[in-house]
Amino acid sequence: MIMTKIIPLIIAFTFTGIASGQAPQAKPGEGTIVLANNWSTPLQGGSASAKDLATLLSPFFQPKPTFTGSKAQVIFESVTYLMPLEDAKKALNLTKSAPKNAVAAGGFPRDSFFHYAFDGTFEGHYNKLYLVTDRADQVVCVQLVAETPERSWVDAPYNETGWHTYNFISSRSKALSRLWVDHKASFLVGKYWQTYQAKHANTAPKSTPELLRVDSCVIDPIKRNGFRDVEWRALEASRWYIPRPLGELLLQCSSR
Repeated sequence: MIMTKIIPLIIAFTFTGIASGQAPQAKPGEGTIVLANNWSTPLQGGSASAKDLATLLSPFFQPKPTFTGSKAQVIFESVTYLMPLEDAKKALNLTKSAPKNAVAAGGFPRDSFFHYAFDGTFEGHYNKLYLVTDRADQVVCVQLVAETPERSWVDAPYNETGWHTYNFISSRSKALSRLWVDHKASFLVGKYWQTYQAKHANTAPKSTPELLRVDSCVIDPIKRNGFRDVEWRALEASRWYIPRPLGELLLQCSSR
């Protein structure tokens, strides 16, 4: 059954001439992501989300149609890149079933990614965990979400930002102009997370990170004179773990 999905995908790579014009060849220890035949077709709409995604990822990755990656790359706890969904559930002790939903945000491969949402307590205060998979149900990334976060959990901006989308996996963008969205990207330096700040060159990674963590939030600033008020409210917070091969592929899609 899997082969019937992979064969048309390989044909699509060959004829579109993306990358070297050859189908991706997995090496020992590597796996191949499985996408829809029309993965590179832009989604109708979603241009603001695609722009946000490209802006978010461009300081860390180059746009590449990266189809293979190391299956030893840890994404979250003991979950690794392209791990089968059922193995990832066992690794995280997720015993309940979850509905399969399409990921359809602008900047993502078309008709190619799906998410499964699980309830629980993760990293202290997130109440949902999303396993995001390709068409073969291989895990490509993990996202944690706090649907009703405490203010103390959220590193909210003091001034209005230009971000539009606050949850790419669930395709959520701000519906009201008064809401503020913020993203903070971090990468590992040894065992510690370094937060990137565009205004400070010394916070940029010295090489392409193998794993990116994006902390996002949407708040109601209840603002006065362009600044957040002391009574601001946190509406949602999330933490998204993005392995390098996926980051390169998403940047390829969001930059077209």
